[in-house]
Amino acid sequence: MSDYTKTTNFTAKDNLTTGNALKVIKGSYFDTEFDNIATHIATKYDSGNLASQAEAEAGTNNVALMTPLRTEQWSAVWAAENSGVIGDLHALADPGGDRLMFWDDSAKVGKFLTIGNALGISGTTIGSDVATTSADGVAELATDAEVNTGSDTVRIVTPASLVQCTNLLQATATQRGAAEIATQAEVDTGTDTARYVTPETLAGTLIGAETAKVLKTSDETIDTDTTLSDDAALAGLIMATGSSHYYIECIFRMTSVAAADFKFRFVWSETPTEVAIQSVSCNTTAGHNVDAIDLPTGQFVHDTNGADSIMSVTGTFKTGATPGTITLQWAQNISDGGNTTVHAGSFMRITKLT
Repeated sequence: MSDYTKTTNFTAKDNLTTGNALKVIKGSYFDTEFDNIATHIATKYDSGNLASQAEAEAGTNNVALMTPLRTEQWSAVWAAENSGVIGDLHALADPGGDRLMFWDDSAKVGKFLTIGNALGISGTTIGSDVATTSADGVAELATDAEVNTGSDTVRIVTPASLVQCTNLLQATATQRGAAEIATQAEVDTGTDTARYVTPETLAGTLIGAETAKVLKTSDETIDTDTTLSDDAALAGLIMATGSSHYYIECIFRMTSVAAADFKFRFVWSETPTEVAIQSVSCNTTAGHNVDAIDLPTGQFVHDTNGADSIMSVTGTFKTGATPGTITLQWAQNISDGGNTTVHAGSFMRITKLT
């Protein structure tokens, strides 16, 4: 189907001189022209070849011509039959940046995806950002060697590599790392330099040490009370072993009204033997007062005059088969409404001799 083009230029013959053989117009020239015209007319579309609305909407005729009206009619039918992503895409406005198109099934609508943290679009490529301490992204997993070195700041540590690292790095006096908890026996022996001590095992060692001591940190006062009672602080010292000799030393500052005087004693949870304890008291007005006992049930009584007195108690004893504890008890010797006080700074100490 091509446009008609003349084969013979009849106008050019008008300019030829009479007698020129080319000036002659032959019937064959006309036949050629009319045949060409007939052929081209037969192969051209005419108004009868325009598609109807039904043909346009059906979209099956391959020889009919579409006018703008028929195209619009077809478009309306096609859009109704193909609603969804295409229709949504047609309705979407220019986002002004690189976006991904996706179908949101919950909303039954086509939308643009917004590129979130750690992703980016460059040309036709979707890539990931590198993770930093201040930005989301993707990072490579660190190898065990990189974790052990501890200098890499861009790779990620996994639980497996972390465990491997802590197993490898042993704590020393100059390096942080992992260490085993020492047993009570190891703490008591005191020669291990690789394991660490817990509060529990430390307390166990102190309790079983050769020396035990306690310091009174606050004053304790009574009045009108002659019942020997445990001192609030100087009590419960634990002996390490049974059938052992111990040295005891107790120094305390006491103040009591003159009428009350002062008495005290030591009590053991397990009865000791070979008790030999001496008490010396001293104040600025009454001078010295010395007393001694050789029985675990004995008690000391000291005169008082209202001034401060320093009590110094020393001696030895032997524990029973079971070590047990030792406690200081004290009270007024004569009930009086005035105060009797044992002051802060007093202390008691026992030391194992054998």
